[in-house]
Amino acid sequence: MSILLGPVGHAGHPFNDQTDFPQRRYLWGEEVYTFGTLWGDSEIEFIPATPLTHLVIWDPAWLHGEPALEKLYRYAQEHELRVVGVYSDWFAGWHGETCKRVGTKRSLDICHRIIIDSYGEAALRRWGYPGEIRVLDQYLSYGRLPVRGGDHQAVLRTAETHPQEDRPTDVCFIGHDHAGYIWNRAYMLDQLQAACDAYGWTSVIGKGYTAAQLEDHLTQAKVCFNCQLGSQPNMRAYEAAACGAVLVTNPPLIPGAFRYQTIGHAVTLIRRLVHDAELRRAAAAEQSVWAVEHTPLLVWQRILELACD
Repeated sequence: MSILLGPVGHAGHPFNDQTDFPQRRYLWGEEVYTFGTLWGDSEIEFIPATPLTHLVIWDPAWLHGEPALEKLYRYAQEHELRVVGVYSDWFAGWHGETCKRVGTKRSLDICHRIIIDSYGEAALRRWGYPGEIRVLDQYLSYGRLPVRGGDHQAVLRTAETHPQEDRPTDVCFIGHDHAGYIWNRAYMLDQLQAACDAYGWTSVIGKGYTAAQLEDHLTQAKVCFNCQLGSQPNMRAYEAAACGAVLVTNPPLIPGAFRYQTIGHAVTLIRRLVHDAELRRAAAAEQSVWAVEHTPLLVWQRILELACD
């Protein structure tokens, strides 16, 4: 079996080592070729050492209409590759509303099999999607941490290397530049900043940071405020857990995280956590156990097992 997997050139994918496409790897006993971004006129032509059997595309709805993706589809058809689409948290607001209008049906129809969570499967079946689905509820996203992302021991050592009592930042929020997110969280962030000012909390509230900057901020933060939009824990859930920052988030929850119902409730939880190092240590320890079991490489191992069984 030989697999073509991508795109890996965005969001700090665990296989994105900033080298030229394609990269040949042996993962879990399989030969895997990874490719980078497919935006614009990216070139995808290559001759693999072994005839390919599968094409696994990450979030193909995002890339619909891109010339390189259409070229890749044609390559798969010409070489009779089995096409598998992986839809991470596809029914979040930006996927469910935006991508339905820019070609999600096309991205679904090109796939022989899709991998999605049970919420997504139920929705697709209600809408009449007839294709083959494999359900993975455990976790379908991945973090983007250059140091801790794929290193179990680095995650486990976080309590020693960045103990809760020594962290200089009380609360951290690092978001996404995507416009669809901003309106949804803008009012909450205004109130979060007001609470930081009122209580004298040190804070980092921003967007557009690199993966290295994100990791640095999260390892310095006691608490990470998070705003999720879909049926899966988002990337920040893994990143905060792996860096030892205690999550205050809306559902879905990972072990150790604190659930808020309103921004006022979130402020109350943060106030409690900022002043209780023991509570933070216990929560961070529970989160780290989950993070070790959901490193990006382990996530992709589960995905490829479902993609190619």
